[in-house]
Amino acid sequence: MVAVVASPGGDVMPRGDASLRRVVALLPVGAMALGLLLPPLAAAAAVLAPPLLALTTLLGVLALPARGWKDGQSLPLREGLGQPLLLALCLGLGAPALAWSMAEVSGAEAPLGIAAALAAAAPAGAGAIGLAAALGLDGRRSLLGVVASTAAAPVLLPVVAMLLGAGGVLAPEALAGRLWMLTALPALLALPLRRWPPLSGVGARRGCAGLTVVALSVTAMGRMSGLAPLLLGDPAGTLRLLGLACLPGLAGTVAVLLAQRGRRVPDALLMGGYRNVTLVWVACGAALPPQANLLLALTALPVFATPALAALWMRLARRPVI
Repeated sequence: MVAVVASPGGDVMPRGDASLRRVVALLPVGAMALGLLLPPLAAAAAVLAPPLLALTTLLGVLALPARGWKDGQSLPLREGLGQPLLLALCLGLGAPALAWSMAEVSGAEAPLGIAAALAAAAPAGAGAIGLAAALGLDGRRSLLGVVASTAAAPVLLPVVAMLLGAGGVLAPEALAGRLWMLTALPALLALPLRRWPPLSGVGARRGCAGLTVVALSVTAMGRMSGLAPLLLGDPAGTLRLLGLACLPGLAGTVAVLLAQRGRRVPDALLMGGYRNVTLVWVACGAALPPQANLLLALTALPVFATPALAALWMRLARRPVI
């Protein structure tokens, strides 16, 4: 048996209430629209992207409920270790293969197929932890998926790049260092902070979940920087790239659903659709051609629309069948 460590004491945070779910559904999408309408505001938010990514990880771990899985019970070895390992392999290898195949079927040029596959190989975004808590889902499941895929990314991403003939695009050591600074270090910092009394209550953790959504929304606004002129300059070409930019999230969601045997669709949407493509985008730098870089930039639209899709699915699932 593998125990999942949790803070002592405290109660499990109640399921996300309607107001918090509405914030999750609307705020990131509204922030993206604002970033497109006000380019200077998007440019200012883009400067804050690295610290906001780290803050999102910190707040997401702080937002997790106090108790362990199933009222503090241990996880079976298969679920405690095997499931995150399977998720890491599905996201790191299965999703890129699916995205590349779909891009090939659509007739996309080779650099665009490579960009779609690299985006699909990105680890699950750390913001999925706080989003799961805000939606009333079990954030620890997202935490295990994020940790596993993030730990595997420095190995699997360069492997995917090499298999696609772009082996020089990603430097494993640079990628590992950036992952450590943006995800591992804030998560480790959050662990002792969870024991601090002002941050250990249900209200404080619910507040951290809400602040996670705010930080993600500002990040989403920053990812819109520079996209407005491209959308206006070549609407048809950009819409085609946007369709390709949806492939990584679609492939990731399918991969997670397969790993989970079709269960927990909202969790699959968050872990498979909400991906840290920003990390891949930054790590690739100028190694990819302009169109491929634009595709990576456009993945921000489906990525930050993922929380709204998860909230919509949960709302539809609660409706009685007539």
